[in-house]
Amino acid sequence: MKKKQHKDRYIFKYIFTFLCTGAVCVLRPLLCIWSAGEIRKALGICFILLNTALGILLWKRKQKELFFLYFFSLLFIKIWVTVFSIEYIMAFILMTVMIICFVVHKKTEEWQIFQFSIISGVLTCFFDFLTVETVTITVPLLFLFVIKQNTGRLDKWKKELGFMITSCLFWGFSYGGMFFIKWLLAAKLMGSRVFREVLDTAGYRIAHGENGTFQRLLVCLGMVPYLRYLALSGHSTEHYFFTYRAQLATIMAVGMIAVYKGKMVLKERKDI
Repeated sequence: MKKKQHKDRYIFKYIFTFLCTGAVCVLRPLLCIWSAGEIRKALGICFILLNTALGILLWKRKQKELFFLYFFSLLFIKIWVTVFSIEYIMAFILMTVMIICFVVHKKTEEWQIFQFSIISGVLTCFFDFLTVETVTITVPLLFLFVIKQNTGRLDKWKKELGFMITSCLFWGFSYGGMFFIKWLLAAKLMGSRVFREVLDTAGYRIAHGENGTFQRLLVCLGMVPYLRYLALSGHSTEHYFFTYRAQLATIMAVGMIAVYKGKMVLKERKDI
């Protein structure tokens, strides 16, 4: 009995301190009125409704290619498995919300994108279970660059690269800062030894574990999931059955580059 209590306490400490358990703030109240199965359905329906709204927005903005590419890319990562999974769905709900925030206005200012990037990092750290966290910044930025390219608003390579890096840094610092705040709170509530356990766990996770401008930007975004896999190689390998879905950004980037290359070839043949 004592051994089981010790194990339960360790599991609670691990979940509370290392994983982003802010989702519990949503799940606990919902469990008072719904079963776990009903919560899965509700979150899945929320994701479907958000993507329906996104699809309508893209269609009205005449971004049909992006619309089809996005939904085909979701099929490649077996989104039907994710939709009704409480653990996996949080990152994808946040991703969809951030895509809408990034592209809802026809001309979103850079400082607004930086603010959204910070909000995205904080919320991702708070709600996600360390699954496919990078999709909440890579996919929204990919949408933004594609729409800017289609509307003739894409700037020079260096400026757009600097903008992309700055957005990712804002996201990364806010994500890491939220983790640090959570660990400090855990140490305050559960004792200073918790902080050492967190560092040990983090150590394990890390150790083991113009069209030219447009295309280069997409390539950079498509590489982000692999940088994540290298940084958290142990976690990525151990949980490969869901971390591979972070490649949604890569699939979309490759698909969009192929679409534009194909359009260029067709245009050249037409001009001959």
